[in-house]
Amino acid sequence: MRGGSWLTHLGQLLPTLPPFALPAFLPLEVEAVVSNSSGCGYALGKALAPDRPVRDVLALLGELGPVRRERHGSTARLYVDLPCHLVHGQKVAGIPANVLDATGHRWELAPNARDCCGSGGVYNIQKPENARAILAGKSAFLNAAEGAPVILGTANHVCMMQWHSAGATGLVTRSYEVKHIIQLLDPGADFAIRRSALPSSANSKT
Repeated sequence: MRGGSWLTHLGQLLPTLPPFALPAFLPLEVEAVVSNSSGCGYALGKALAPDRPVRDVLALLGELGPVRRERHGSTARLYVDLPCHLVHGQKVAGIPANVLDATGHRWELAPNARDCCGSGGVYNIQKPENARAILAGKSAFLNAAEGAPVILGTANHVCMMQWHSAGATGLVTRSYEVKHIIQLLDPGADFAIRRSALPSSANSKT
């Protein structure tokens, strides 16, 4: 479900969600809408306020207290980059340390973790040369980073695409993985996906 963030990045300030998105949220009797993408969460937070609070999924998990995942003998190293829409847009302090600990990986913040990776919503489309230069500086550390495998973890799908492009375009010449932090958490043996009872208009594909 798109929340209007694409149009917002293009400078079209939306007073509310696009009409096709409204039925997915307004009828719900929930304490909060939870987003797993910081850019979408930022757009939703503006559009749904004050009727529906919007929470970042990792911030919420940090409050709930995730169980640490054990990875005995692992040589992986997790480098965490903080999306601009999370720390500057939503004003979230960062990804909670207890969530990062719960991945079971040895982790640290990537260099300049609070700086833009160059994706900037649609900035990498509108200003590709500038975006590549920003990414070149941000991603250079991966070429000599310790870990097997080296994992770049973040919390925004557009940032993930940008970090993938560092390898695809030759800025990073060694193998590495790009993951959303939530992908690194252990769902547990009883994990199951349960579809909420949404209104029929929200469940339909448009």
